[in-house]
Amino acid sequence: MRPATPVALLAVVAALAGCGGGGNAASYPELQRQAAAICLRYHRGLAKLGAPSTLPRLAKVAQGAHRLGAQERAALERLDPPADARESLARMIDGFRRADALLPSVSRAARAKKIATARTIARRGRAIVKRANRDAVALGLADCRRS
Repeated sequence: MRPATPVALLAVVAALAGCGGGGNAASYPELQRQAAAICLRYHRGLAKLGAPSTLPRLAKVAQGAHRLGAQERAALERLDPPADARESLARMIDGFRRADALLPSVSRAARAKKIATARTIARRGRAIVKRANRDAVALGLADCRRS
């Protein structure tokens, strides 16, 4: 029996390294189904919070939306999208994260009865969400669009 040559060992290592790497990524239909389930849970949670019809309600809804958004993003981040969808999905999630990061400021402004400040911050958040929604649509994740 001959000892293995360095070239043969490299070939075995390269073959083993290729096995199982990224082979579990979801197909587009799987990604769309999984993401839709996550995003619809988020939207149902928002609906349960109700409409922010007063400043105290706005403060409460903003707090609840912040909590729900963190749960939604964590679940979306656990998905294993197709390789060519990873960048768009990451951009969408990052946009949601940046918009959600504004919600505590909206809540504080509403509690302080600073309606103009709350509106300005909310407008900034909607602009961020608008960009994130483009990535959602491009991926076929219409259920993940936010308003």
